[in-house]
Amino acid sequence: MRSSIIEDIGGGQRKEIDMLRWCSATALELIGQAGIGHTFGVLEGGDSAYSLAIKDFLPAVSTLSHLASFFPLFYNLRPAALQRKLAEWAPLSSVRRLKRIVDVQDEQAQLILEQKKKGLSSEMVVFDEDSHDIMSVLLKANMEADEKDRLPEDQLLGQMNSLIFAGHETTSGALARILQILATNPAIQDRLRAELLGAPAKLAYDDLHNLPYLDALCRETLRLYPPLAMIRREAVVDCTVPLRYPIKGKNGDEIREIQVKKGTTIYVSIKGANRSKETWGQDADVFRPERWLEKLPESVTDAKTPGIYSSMLTFSGGPRACIGFKFSVLELKTVLSTLVKSFKFEVGSTKAIWLMGGTMVPYAEGTKELLEEGNHPTMPLKVSVL
Repeated sequence: MRSSIIEDIGGGQRKEIDMLRWCSATALELIGQAGIGHTFGVLEGGDSAYSLAIKDFLPAVSTLSHLASFFPLFYNLRPAALQRKLAEWAPLSSVRRLKRIVDVQDEQAQLILEQKKKGLSSEMVVFDEDSHDIMSVLLKANMEADEKDRLPEDQLLGQMNSLIFAGHETTSGALARILQILATNPAIQDRLRAELLGAPAKLAYDDLHNLPYLDALCRETLRLYPPLAMIRREAVVDCTVPLRYPIKGKNGDEIREIQVKKGTTIYVSIKGANRSKETWGQDADVFRPERWLEKLPESVTDAKTPGIYSSMLTFSGGPRACIGFKFSVLELKTVLSTLVKSFKFEVGSTKAIWLMGGTMVPYAEGTKELLEEGNHPTMPLKVSVL
């Protein structure tokens, strides 16, 4: 990654480049190797059709938000070939755009799956020694299962695409957000660099977790700027939801709980919970990494926020919480430790604004039709080699 960025700078000492490209490429390569045992090669060259498809998927989906009520009907159509035909015949260019993106993802996933299956079935490959990625473990278990219990190939492809996407999009966005924060706050960047330069040259796992300011910076970024601003859930039973902070109804009565019927769609505001002033204090909207170096107020520790990470909802909670959150945080710290020691980041000539395109993604300010086809997310920063 470091050598690729230096090459992008062009041999000079300072240049404005698109850092989102490198955040995205790094996240894709890391989840590729750890998740499916595959290298995409995106750090050695430019964007591939697959990396662009991954980057454009959620923005493409977000352009269809006005059709969300029809999604369940479409998902339930069988066979899957019928779904594809309907997408081809759709009079909306946004639907056809999404189909092209999905086709690129499926073709790449199919190719990787065939390579993995051939490798695992070969007598030359010793699985226990060489194949410890998640997809190899899944494929090995599937191949050894009784035929009636095996996952069909379309489900394996779905699992692979989900693993790559979930492990790539959110982490690359979080990494880009931190770099933007460092560029706009030189004092924070200098303090982080000083801590990293004072640590061992080769950071082991324990070393990364013993860098308090790096940890505080990651936590504060994930609190204030969660890659997913909200999540959607559906009530599977009738239930009563208690409110931590009562609200007043139109008639002035205090409401302490809400009755929710089975089948009700619920949108949970991750950003709202993470910025609640009742919980986090009056400076809840302020980026202040130091709060994690201090004792958290009782309003935070007593809130019992049902999140799996640092009393916040960034990685959700419950049985459908993000299973890869530890990998994501480790990835953030590892990549930052390399970048900040090697480069200085400054604000670019074009301001990046963050839009909700499924996840929060940056676009160049002033660009028209931000989420339309051909307009890829970008975050230009001035980068200097140290």
